[in-house]
Amino acid sequence: MEIKELVGEFDARIWAKEFIKVIKNNPNIIIDEDLMLGWFANAIMAGYDKACRSQIKEIQIKNDVNLIVLDMKIQSQKLEILINALQKLSKD
Repeated sequence: MEIKELVGEFDARIWAKEFIKVIKNNPNIIIDEDLMLGWFANAIMAGYDKACRSQIKEIQIKNDVNLIVLDMKIQSQKLEILINALQKLSKD
């Protein structure tokens, strides 16, 4: 897996395995607090971003359903107006 493929990944085990690979493939990397901070911050944010995307998708679905329901209500009202108009014409 390429490091860029970790974007959007929220599985901690995958992040840990990739960290080991990066360190093994780059023995000159200094393992210090800054490295760990950056690595874990990215891992945490990947999970946060996934949760946000999930919430956004849920909101979009709810909005789509609400728009469909609203459209159905409008169409129903138009139909009711048409029926009333036809009934009035048939009485005349």
